Amino acid sequence: MADIDRANRAWNLVSKDLESLGTFEQKQKYITGHKYISKAMDKFPEFKEVVNSHMIESIVDEFGNPDAPGFSFSKKYSDEFLLDKINLMEKNVSVLEDYFGGKEGIKELEARKLEGNLQYEETTDKITNLRQAIKQKRAEFDER
Repeated sequence: MADIDRANRAWNLVSKDLESLGTFEQKQKYITGHKYISKAMDKFPEFKEVVNSHMIESIVDEFGNPDAPGFSFSKKYSDEFLLDKINLMEKNVSVLEDYFGGKEGIKELEARKLEGNLQYEETTDKITNLRQAIKQKRAEFDER
């Protein structure tokens, strides 16, 4: 019971600041930049639930269409479509982590990709130089 009281006190401390901010993005920056909110969210699940509920209400108010049921998060895409995409994203992350050996494997894969891009750029420069050399040789040959 004491945790619920602490969660309510924590919400009372930050609710005025959150409600004074206009957009979801501003609220998100406030939460992530605040010194104690993330700690309180980790310590008190009830506080985390209240903050998350407030953030969902902000999304609905800012982006949703109150006159169209099933389009509360977006005017363009249905809630079902968005939830399906979120589930697919989460599934893709878990499949990639399993396939490549966890987060370390993904970091190694990203490093290999960057290395491959560097080799590609070097090869592209070399091809460009060779093409220019061929053009110069043709021009010299044509002049004779």
